[in-house]
Amino acid sequence: MNSWKVGMIAANAGWLAQWREDPDKPYKNVTRHVRFVAHSPRSENISFEVSYRTMDDLITDVEGYASDFDAEEHVMKLMDEKKRGVAYFQKWNINFTLFDLVEDVQSIKKMLDDLATGLVHAREDEQRFNAQFDQRFIEKDDYEYV
Repeated sequence: MNSWKVGMIAANAGWLAQWREDPDKPYKNVTRHVRFVAHSPRSENISFEVSYRTMDDLITDVEGYASDFDAEEHVMKLMDEKKRGVAYFQKWNINFTLFDLVEDVQSIKKMLDDLATGLVHAREDEQRFNAQFDQRFIEKDDYEYV
């Protein structure tokens, strides 16, 4: 899987994938960095960054981030910030109820799950294709190798 495909999967799940460096340069054993950025339905800016060496590492880290996302903790943090009068809420004159926030955080969780699931399915499709492709070459030994 390449960075273009990761970017398309991310876009389909509502995310923008931003790489710090050219992700497709053929350097081995180089740590690469990608930041996933999105806005929740209630316009909360959400982002997280993954450092990886292989696409499997990237997928594993995204899966881990999605599974570790604690919706309840996120709601509590935002409610606490609202009570304290954090500038973000005052600047944009953001008013929301607890129910609005819970619904928004559920949407964030779904976006994270959709991203992780999309990446996992793409990896499985690629592995299945590669296995079928390899099997065709094993079955047909009449190719002339140069």
